[in-house]
Amino acid sequence: MTAPPRSFGTDRAEAGPAGARLLHCAVSKGWLARKPKTLTSAEHPGTAVRWDDEIFEVVEASPAADGAVRYRLEPWEPRHAIRVVSNYDAASEHNREAEQNRRRDSIYKRRLSILFAPLLGHLPGEVQNRMESEFGAPARFMTIASALPLFFLGALGVIASRIAAFGGGDIFPSWLTDHPFISIYLAGESGFRLATAFIQGEPMGSLPGMLIYEAWRALRARPSRRVVRANEASPAETSLESDELFKILEPLLALLPSDDQLFLESRFGFSFRRWGRFSAIALFVIAGLNLLIALGQLAQDLESFWDFFWIPAGAYLVLEQFLRWRRLASNRPAGSVLGFFVRPIARRLLSR
Repeated sequence: MTAPPRSFGTDRAEAGPAGARLLHCAVSKGWLARKPKTLTSAEHPGTAVRWDDEIFEVVEASPAADGAVRYRLEPWEPRHAIRVVSNYDAASEHNREAEQNRRRDSIYKRRLSILFAPLLGHLPGEVQNRMESEFGAPARFMTIASALPLFFLGALGVIASRIAAFGGGDIFPSWLTDHPFISIYLAGESGFRLATAFIQGEPMGSLPGMLIYEAWRALRARPSRRVVRANEASPAETSLESDELFKILEPLLALLPSDDQLFLESRFGFSFRRWGRFSAIALFVIAGLNLLIALGQLAQDLESFWDFFWIPAGAYLVLEQFLRWRRLASNRPAGSVLGFFVRPIARRLLSR
């Protein structure tokens, strides 16, 4: 009785007539079967397979409903030229199984990235790009999915707080009207992230997402690993991290002192004129509106703590933006008192 051919892994091999072999596989190996000659096309041999130092041709590939495939292989006919040979041995099967596992993991991770896109889109852009290259996560979609709801929520909060300030009543829930600064932040940052995703086609994380990710990395790394990373991090890796932080903070960097803005211009190409004018107009409008609303509330004897806060704070910010605009007109950077809050989170960008 002839012994069956040697097989590997979960495969099962059988000997066929005239030297043919049957191979039953739980998963497809990607081998192509022979294409017979037709009236319009020539015959194409199937995949050439080296099995036990012999060359076989895949004559037939019969898939089953459960994903299994039965291959029928026959000795290679000399009349066909061999272009590529697929090995069937222990090492090749081990590599093939590892590749199949990697693909299954990639599909699973990609599905998870789509499901959790509203959360994962807050991660730094470089992390989203790495996820896209490793297992096909839709980086730009994740940014949009995470930024779009917050943009609408922030814009609605700004409108709700203004309506409530003018005595419009409780049209919206109190949690929308009681936190105008959070609404302004959400609308501004999310709008900038959406513009980056739609116009530049690049993913971009949020500031809270970046801070949480950095904190998670710091907690996850052991002290010894942290030292090794600091010593072995390549300039390219450091540059990518700094570039990502710069993109996230760019609209706020015009609030920093003039010397810091000039340094950022030389290092990252920061446009202090563009973002200085943008921030001056935005702060002038926001501070001016809040100042007028606070004065109106005071005139109607409806004042609250925030109205007493906004009268001096709004007046100062309005005057500051006027002076900043004049300084920017003379082609010089102009910072703001609000730069005090920006500098701690921009410390990495300012390291000499």
